[in-house]
Amino acid sequence: GVCSSTAYSQDKTLAGFLSEKRNATLATIRADGSSQLTPVWFHWDGEQFAISMTTERAKYKNLARDPRISLCIDDVTGTAYVTAEGKAEIRDSDIWDDTRKILVKYRGEEGGAAYLERLKKQPRVLVVFAPTRLETLGLAE
Repeated sequence: GVCSSTAYSQDKTLAGFLSEKRNATLATIRADGSSQLTPVWFHWDGEQFAISMTTERAKYKNLARDPRISLCIDDVTGTAYVTAEGKAEIRDSDIWDDTRKILVKYRGEEGGAAYLERLKKQPRVLVVFAPTRLETLGLAE
């Protein structure tokens, strides 16, 4: 991957940046070839991203047809960001542990557990991908 550091980085690491509550913009490819963008929550385990979604959403249908996926995660100040590209793997079993990790990150332990129970009633999948291309700006190696 490409990694650049700037005076604005405040010694942030990739792992630290991705562990914070940040929306990611998910890009998938529509049937007509145009991009479809959606804000999503995610979990990064140091090797791959995990994103939970229902099978009723356009992003799921796009990925089921064409697994190319991109994410952009940025800092509100514009001084740091991560972009990641890869091929999505759609999982429909053994998804709840990773889904819980996503929810706890954004809602805390108690709120995440409560939200997970609601999500378990939906037709959900977990999309995971290990980036084949990862670029950063404003983060330390």
